[in-house]
Amino acid sequence: MAVTMGGALAAQLRAQIQQGEDALAAARIGGADRSDAVIGSPCDVLSVRGNVSDVAHTNHLWLLDVAAAGLCGELPTELRQARPTTIEGAVAFLAPRDTDSATQGLAQLRRVNEFLASQVEGLSDADLERRLEMTFYGDKSLRDALFSILHHGSLHIGQAWGILKGAGYSR
Repeated sequence: MAVTMGGALAAQLRAQIQQGEDALAAARIGGADRSDAVIGSPCDVLSVRGNVSDVAHTNHLWLLDVAAAGLCGELPTELRQARPTTIEGAVAFLAPRDTDSATQGLAQLRRVNEFLASQVEGLSDADLERRLEMTFYGDKSLRDALFSILHHGSLHIGQAWGILKGAGYSR
């Protein structure tokens, strides 16, 4: 059976959950929890868990954009929040990335990505071309918004792995 673009995007959204799990699990290898490790000033950069949490909360923000455009089903109760309408509001929405525990960030990543994947996997190519207003990026197709979600997640989870490497972790 051929994989659709929606199916491939859903699979990558689910893989992003596993990538976050793997980075946080690596931060706990050897008994020490290094999920708060950073490279540079903790005031200026995100920790390992902060990077994973950033992916979760940014994906949630962008899920609210998708929902506002009517491009997904009804959000589950735990994902229903007011969609920020200003850059300042969006930045405030992301604030938990700095305070979430590894468990909280990972739980949020699972909730958001699993819901989004469930909404995307059956979409046609034409459905993926529908438009939305994406926070920080403006007018995008749903397909391009999903690629932005995946790219952003790869960047931050990659940063988490880089921090772990700087803290002495090696695979």
